Amino acid sequence: MLIHTHFKTRVLLGVLLLSFTLGAGLAWANVKEENSGKTMDQASGATADDADQSGWTSLYPEGNLAEIMDKVVTNHLVQNNGTQDFYQISEQEIVWLDEVNRMRQEWQSELLRLEIAYRTALSQLLLDKVERHNRNLLRKQYTDAINRLHATINQRNRQIAERKKQYIKGLEQLSFSALVVVRVPFTKNLAKRVQKQNLTDHIFLVSGKAALQQIQRKHTVRLGLPVKEGLLHKVYLYPENISRYDAQAGEYVYLFQRVEVSPFASGRATAKKRKKTLQVMVDALNTPEEVAAYLAQEGVGDERLRNWIASELAYHAASNRFVLGNTSGRLQQYENQQQGLRQEITVILDQIDELVRQKKSLKDTGAVERSQAQLDTTGQAYQDHYSRQTLLSFAKYTIDSDTVYFSNRPTIGIEQSVEVRGEEDKALKIPISNRDLKTIFQEMMVSASQTQRFNTKAEPHQVFKVEPIRYGLIKDQIKWTPATEEFRILKLGRGNIGSRTQYVVHLALRSELEGSASFPVVPTGVCDYMVFFDSGSHWLTDKAKGKLEKAAGCLRKYPEQTVYVRGHTDSRHVKWLKGRSVSNNVDLAMRRAQMVFGHLRSLGFDPRRFELVSFGARQPAQKTGKDESVKGNRRVQILSRPKTLFE
Repeated sequence: MLIHTHFKTRVLLGVLLLSFTLGAGLAWANVKEENSGKTMDQASGATADDADQSGWTSLYPEGNLAEIMDKVVTNHLVQNNGTQDFYQISEQEIVWLDEVNRMRQEWQSELLRLEIAYRTALSQLLLDKVERHNRNLLRKQYTDAINRLHATINQRNRQIAERKKQYIKGLEQLSFSALVVVRVPFTKNLAKRVQKQNLTDHIFLVSGKAALQQIQRKHTVRLGLPVKEGLLHKVYLYPENISRYDAQAGEYVYLFQRVEVSPFASGRATAKKRKKTLQVMVDALNTPEEVAAYLAQEGVGDERLRNWIASELAYHAASNRFVLGNTSGRLQQYENQQQGLRQEITVILDQIDELVRQKKSLKDTGAVERSQAQLDTTGQAYQDHYSRQTLLSFAKYTIDSDTVYFSNRPTIGIEQSVEVRGEEDKALKIPISNRDLKTIFQEMMVSASQTQRFNTKAEPHQVFKVEPIRYGLIKDQIKWTPATEEFRILKLGRGNIGSRTQYVVHLALRSELEGSASFPVVPTGVCDYMVFFDSGSHWLTDKAKGKLEKAAGCLRKYPEQTVYVRGHTDSRHVKWLKGRSVSNNVDLAMRRAQMVFGHLRSLGFDPRRFELVSFGARQPAQKTGKDESVKGNRRVQILSRPKTLFE
């Protein structure tokens, strides 16, 4: 029987077959030298002449297989002067078995090293992504804090403006008084003209402006606010009429009056616009000295007028002093409040500057991009390694037959045969009696090659790949495809064990394998559906139920994803809900979400997948009050999507 065995360990007697093992892709020196410059097509097209030169023969030869094996066997027998010692492991075999083990260990060690590098790069990327995520959260927190401080500043500025308004409003009742003299050219019909043409208002406004100018000069600084034209009030009029009535003498009528001005009151003194037909001259009298000089200059006045003016000036001084004192107290209180708010704003601005500085210090270092590049590089090196392999292995084939002796009958010419069993247990008969040694070995090689291809198989290996959504590792086993397969004879031997004769072939096998892995596809789709409701209702319409059927079809494709059910309403006030009271839009939106959830649950979905939330009317899809358009706001969204790593 022809027996094909694989060695798993180094053996001395070579009875067992060492299983072919994995190499590290670092071919030993002979392999590199012999394969240099040789393409796959050239390797697969090897001939017997190629075997003479390199010692290696392709398992996919061109030409007659029997002739090629005959040449290979003949060359080996010639080079070794026949068969080799059946019971001894040659130095060449020992070296080859060591090389098989070394290549296997180196390939596996390199695969492990690259896998560790790949995992390490992934860990570093995740750390950098976490750091960036945390940095972005901090930046957002800084931004939120800065925005809150700016909002506080705006609030303080509004308080400053409001207090200013209150301060000014408190000044509306303030009234200052002044003494004003109005000089009007005297005419015989002056009284009639003043009455007929309503010139009194005109005279009043002119005198009020003079009083206002006097107040501006004397009190603006102490008031702390600019004086504007406010309300005027004429309190008293003291006429001083001269006794001469000669119009050509340029005589005048003098009117001495007390004018009260409210410079911060709302509104202003007005009068009907008239054509100015009367020349009016106004002077504000400030001190007794100014009054005395004015009266002497104009040549008017008597003792009564002088006494009246003196008392008026004293009254104005006392009244205005009281008003200014009251105003100063108000002003001081106002300024203290304003100063406190301004100081608070200054402190807040300093805080904002510090937060902005700290936020700027959180600059992105680009570590994520560098880690991603490193992950891509190590992943490519990892894939390049497990996608190809130089596989070295050892195979032994043995014919074991009995010699039959018959009495009175010659043994010559008795037909004997053995079996070569392949992977599918197919048997080929090889006649061995009366055949030369070379032919026996040749047919052993042909039979083994035809039935088993020397059984060169690679061990299964599990490899990994990064899943890009959540950055987990998905795994698969490498599927190997031979690109080239070659063999070389290590030993041809024949030996006798009692009455049994055995023929043995020891082969060195070398294969170039291509590996591939079809990693499972991670579902990454998105389901996003919207169902709409009638006004004030949470009941599903037939159209809504049809939309939910479509949504269910999508949700079944991604059973691992969480389903978000988000309820919404329009902005109108809710009073009743189909006979049952509803407190507000949030309640109605939740009822709608629960109705959708209940329908999907009835379709067989796991209720633990769902998250329900009510937004009420806070997130309108269409911002309008028209009933025809707010239908788009009475909705429930069904959303399913893969979660990202940092979600």
